[in-house]
Parts: sequence; C-alpha cells; structure tokens
Amino acid sequence: MVLIMKSSLLAVILVIYFSSVQAELKLLNVVFRHGDRAPDDNGLEIYPNDPHKNDPFEPMRLGGLTNNGKMREYKLGAHLREHYGDFLGDIYHASEVSARSTNSDRTKMSLQLVLAALYPPKDAQDWNKDLHWQPIPATYVHSLDDNLMVPEECPKYLEARARAEASEEFQNKLRVFEPLMRNLTIETGKEIKNSNDLYFLWFALMSEYAMNLTLPSWAYTIFPTGKLLDGINLEYDIASFNDELKKLNGGMLLRKFIDDMVLYSKGDKSIVDQRIKLYSGHETNIAAVLQVLGLYYPHPPEYSSAVFVELHEDDGVYSVKVKYYKGKPSEHEEMTIKGCGSPCTLENFQKVLAHVTPSDEDIKCDKRSLASKITRNEINVASGIIKQIRDALDKENRTRGTLQ
Repeated sequence: MVLIMKSSLLAVILVIYFSSVQAELKLLNVVFRHGDRAPDDNGLEIYPNDPHKNDPFEPMRLGGLTNNGKMREYKLGAHLREHYGDFLGDIYHASEVSARSTNSDRTKMSLQLVLAALYPPKDAQDWNKDLHWQPIPATYVHSLDDNLMVPEECPKYLEARARAEASEEFQNKLRVFEPLMRNLTIETGKEIKNSNDLYFLWFALMSEYAMNLTLPSWAYTIFPTGKLLDGINLEYDIASFNDELKKLNGGMLLRKFIDDMVLYSKGDKSIVDQRIKLYSGHETNIAAVLQVLGLYYPHPPEYSSAVFVELHEDDGVYSVKVKYYKGKPSEHEEMTIKGCGSPCTLENFQKVLAHVTPSDEDIKCDKRSLASKITRNEINVASGIIKQIRDALDKENRTRGTLQ
C-alpha cells in the first residue's frame, strides 16, 4: 500500500515537472520607463519660485537623462540579459528584435542603453576591441501620430477624460486637495488647480531631488511621501478612471500585445521569428498598462520600471505571464491577473480583458485634427496637453518650412 502511494506521488511529481519543463517562452514584450532626468522643458514643471529655474542643467539639458538615469537603463538591459539570455541567445539577429521609442530624446537614449546591455557584441559581431558595443536600429513615431504609446492626446481619450473629471465622484476626490492646492499656489508662484498641476509639480521636485539638489523647505513636508504623493496618485487615478479610459489608454498597448501574441500562436510569418519587442516610454505607459491589466496599486512608477508580458507555449497551448520590474530595486515579480491566474492561457487572457481591449474603431485617433480645431474651453482636461499638441504641430510645420 505504501509502495503504491509512493508510486502515485512520484507520478504526480513527474507530471508537474515535465509540464513545467515543456512550457517554453516564445515571445517577450517589454514596455519600460526612461531613466532619471533633469526637469522637463515642457513649460509645466519648472515653476516661478523654483530655486533652480535658471539652471540650464548642462550638459544633459532640460529633460535630458542624467548619468544615474543612463546607468539605471543599462541595468535594466543587463537584467533582461540575465533573466532571458538563454531565450534570446548571445548573438543579435535583426529579425528577432523590435525596438520602438516615443519621440523623446530621453526615451530614445534609454532604448539604446537597454539594447547596449542586452546585446553586447560577441564573436563575429565584436567589431571594435576597445568598444564593447554594437549599433542596433530602433524606430520611433512622431507624437502626433503615435496612438500606441501617447494615446492620452487622442480626441476620444480627452473627451472621455473630460466626462470623468466632471463626475461627482472625481470632484469629491479632488476637493480633498483644495487646501493643499491653495498653499502650493502661494509657495510655487504658479496656479495649482487640479491633479494635473500636482502631477507636474511632483515631477519637478522628483527630478531635482534625484539629482541631489536642495528643494524649498516647504517641499519636504509633502514630498516625496505625503500629500503631494497622494495628489499624483489622484492623477494616475483619473487617467484610467473607468473601463472606457482604461481601454483608450493602456488598452492600446494591451491590444498590440494581444494582436502580436495571437499572430505568433498562428505561426504568422510577420512575427514568428521575433523574440523580443521593446517599447521605451514614460511612467504613464507603465501605470496605464498595469491599470488595464488590473495590477496597478497607487504609486508613481520608478525610473526604468518595466512590465514584461511573456508568451509561452506548452504542447500547442499558449499562455501568458506578466512580470513587473520595479526599477528600485532592480528586480521583478510575477503578477497574477484576477480571474486569469499565472500562467494564464492566451484564450482566457483575451476573455478576461475583453472589456478593456479597444476595438478597431477605438484605436482610430486624429490628433492633427484635434490640434487644429479644439479649444481649451471645449474640453476642460489636463492643462498643457492641448498646448503640447499644438506646439508639436507648429514645430513640425516650421521644420518643413525650413527644409523647403
């Protein structure tokens, strides 16, 4: 009897073991945030009473990566190499790698730093003994045309956000911060009137804080923890306040992940050779993806934080695993999607997240039309967004005029 029980137990163990061994990683999606940076030059971060407002932040310049930021991105690439090296192999093959960035110098540089650590030259690719690096192509899309990684500027999203901001539920949440916003208006010399203003102030302080610059005395009472942190968390809350906003925000990347994984599972020639797809973006991308997956908890994602979405195959059955790389510390954890488990079959992954996966109609976005027609009074949304779109369009037009 004991022998039979031992034999049965051994059989169960062997089944579990071989099942786990047979599951093979097939495709890796990685969306990550850029590294530490100087305060941005978007006209929204640096405030009139900022003690560092006249600092040019040379040589990286405003919005540029600091050396710590560069190192943090390189460490992310090294982390990917350490954990996925066997899957990726030692040699860079162009057909296996897709690398895309938003139209920002810091995200483009961050992508290059990740690639440098991920694919150091080896053997025939070691072209310079004094430089342990090799060039790897990457692409980016102008922000006016980037609906995948900058969806928060799309008309449908802005309209949905305006409705959410006007809701009694959100206004009640914002009202809690009125005393803080009044005080900050006095301290900063800038009108602080909504969660978007709190968001940009938090990042102005964070960028300077990460550079070991001295902040105003009032800042230390509310930052990096405290009421201002609560304020920025409110901004992340409104960014994906309901299923409609989740669908139009992080849902864009979710749809891309699903489409690619389904194509791979069907053996589509356009993707079957690929192993890793890299997306270099911003903390808003990380928060939006976590929110659409139902994995977000109140926090601003750290510099170099990342979400890994893995596609596995076991005897013809495809499944998905999601992991969150914290940036600080440099480690990742496996996340479990509610109602899906980990791993989650690709089929169930699609079903569980169907309500926040955008349709073909949802992903249509005409920012250029928005930039030329909309006014601030027509849609009362996060301050500065529309101005950024117009400025980008004006800059592009000026560039074209110079080239003609």
